[in-house]
Amino acid sequence: QTASAADQIPAPESNAEAAASSTLPGAFVADTVAPEKTVRPLMQHASPKSNDLVPLPWWLTECLFWFGFCLTEFVWLDLFYGNQLSMQTFARVVAEALMGAAFARPILWSADWLQRFSRLPRILLVLALLIPLSQGWNVVRMLTYPLFFPGAYIWYQYGGWAFSAVSIFALWTTLFYGVRAYKMAAAQRERANKEHLMRLNAEKLSSNAQLKMLRYQVNPHFIFNTLNSINALIATNRSHDARAMIGGLSDL
Repeated sequence: QTASAADQIPAPESNAEAAASSTLPGAFVADTVAPEKTVRPLMQHASPKSNDLVPLPWWLTECLFWFGFCLTEFVWLDLFYGNQLSMQTFARVVAEALMGAAFARPILWSADWLQRFSRLPRILLVLALLIPLSQGWNVVRMLTYPLFFPGAYIWYQYGGWAFSAVSIFALWTTLFYGVRAYKMAAAQRERANKEHLMRLNAEKLSSNAQLKMLRYQVNPHFIFNTLNSINALIATNRSHDARAMIGGLSDL
């Protein structure tokens, strides 16, 4: 009886299958094109920006550096020269620190431009900037020394002052490029992590799109086969089994 009832069930018409297949691509495209639109903007943000390479907290580091310079100058004058620490001494040291920060600006401003060169030419260019800038700072601070201590003559000590100026600027430059290299490495690691997360997100969206495609392909056939089986059960007066199958379909 089941076989005869199944034979009486009409086969699906070709136009019905064509209609079902014609609706599938539209539904699938609607669900798969959207993830692609979501992925493209994410990948566009992965391009590095120039301002990401700028060491933002450098101003704080520089303030601490010149504060340490002032403190070291105080200790040096007190221990090795026996100078009495007065307001003139304090004002002179602070003025030297401000002038040093001003003379060091070209080294900071040229860092982006020097980044295009390889390591050895970049080091040579930094030295070519460091030496004249440090000596310019040294000459200015020696010229302004009598303003704080009238009658003092210190030009016979030019060699020691020049060496200390070069040493201070070399330390400043090393600190600046060290902070800059650290910030650049941190920015590159952050961009690499973001790009990795974006790739994972893109792969997840692609997998979801493939699953939706398979689901859209499988669902019409599954529903048709289920309805065909229920129709066969009804035709063979197996209403209990038909109701159970309908309940299972609704649960699914």
